[in-house]
Amino acid sequence: MFIKQGISVGNLLLDLSNYRIIKQTSQKSTREAIIAEQGRKLVKLAEDIIKNGLNPFDLPMVIDAEDGQQNFIVVEGNRRLTAINLMLEPELAKDTPVHKAFVKLNKNYSDAIPKVLDCVIAPNKQAALVWINRKHANGLDGAGTDHWSAMAKARADVEQGIPCPELDVVNFVLTNDALDMDVRHHLEGAKFSITTLERLVTTREMQEAAGFSIRDGKVIAESDKEWLKLVLTDLVSTIATGRRNGEKFTERQIDKDGDRAKFVASFMIDHPKRKKAAKEWSVTGTPKSVSSTSKPAVKPVGTKGTVSTEDQPNLIPKKFKLELPSGKINDIFIELKRLDVTTYRHAVSVLLRVFFELTLEHYIQTHNVSLPTDKDGKPVDRLSVRLDRIVKHIKTSGLLSEKELKPIYMAIADNNSLLAPDTLNAYVHSRWMNPDPLQLKLTWANVQLFIERIWVKTK
Repeated sequence: MFIKQGISVGNLLLDLSNYRIIKQTSQKSTREAIIAEQGRKLVKLAEDIIKNGLNPFDLPMVIDAEDGQQNFIVVEGNRRLTAINLMLEPELAKDTPVHKAFVKLNKNYSDAIPKVLDCVIAPNKQAALVWINRKHANGLDGAGTDHWSAMAKARADVEQGIPCPELDVVNFVLTNDALDMDVRHHLEGAKFSITTLERLVTTREMQEAAGFSIRDGKVIAESDKEWLKLVLTDLVSTIATGRRNGEKFTERQIDKDGDRAKFVASFMIDHPKRKKAAKEWSVTGTPKSVSSTSKPAVKPVGTKGTVSTEDQPNLIPKKFKLELPSGKINDIFIELKRLDVTTYRHAVSVLLRVFFELTLEHYIQTHNVSLPTDKDGKPVDRLSVRLDRIVKHIKTSGLLSEKELKPIYMAIADNNSLLAPDTLNAYVHSRWMNPDPLQLKLTWANVQLFIERIWVKTK
């Protein structure tokens, strides 16, 4: 179980095995290594803590130091703890480049330095690593923190009053009722290459040909509105699809000034006879959301529809069906469809393990999948070995494609995966391992196709 609790800074210890640095032998050496690795960034972090406080969405995660002194080891948040410690005791940074800065912070803001931190206490480091990985690893195919793209950053800048003329162009294009739906989805997401659009919008030849200019961060046009909408829609669509008149388009084609001028000349051939507006106007608009041009993203109250994975109460959606042999495996399947995963998460996690193992056993017996043997000639019948052999057999038989098998590969490779053999075992035997209902549901969503194909083809 994860518990939120306020803990005195004096009872918080740095993690000697902090992944930012090599393993250390003492608090002093760990602190010095962090200072050497972070440098002035620690000062910036400290100044931000003084100004804005600690991020309430990202609390330090700790585990019991088990030293009999009520201390806790910070397994996530060592930079923050170091910055706070240095503000409280600047002499800890003596003979380092940041010493003077922390002396100044201590002198000027002593009352604002946090003395007690809201922390999340994890049962052990293994349990904490599930969430630490989701913050620091590279996305984890969506399970981890998804860092802002240039498009997302542009939206955040505009929200804070920072001009972004290229985003104004995107929003203007999104007012086009005739905009291709795939392009619309692309623009409404985060992957559109807005930096490519910026390079073209700020090109003199494009501004002159299309009849607009950028003043004080705003796109001001003298061209006819509907004509310019067609031009900019075509331009944005070219970037979004990576195609232009049937040929591939990439940002490399407009790397240099001469390349951009050449592209603009070719592009504007498709948009002759520029029309002039009666007066200047600002190129912007309120985008028409996808909900107004396609099926509603959210079902109105009182209507029937498929609920999201997060909102469904059970591990297995009730509409999902499998033709299973009568007996234990079928009974477990029915129970997993009926049990509320939040209320009965421990029971569901154990049943999931049993159901998964029985499914693998069934496949091995049906297809005569051979298992490796040990030095005494006995089959090595560990879950990890069975899963590995089955995945290889499924890949060879063409039952699932490489892409469809990716969630299973991840489950095998990631020791913190809910389907990793050690994790499943911990659900049954470890008093510290507490399954998370949402993670259980996401796990099933990731392996549902795998399970379905096994039983459909082997029933």
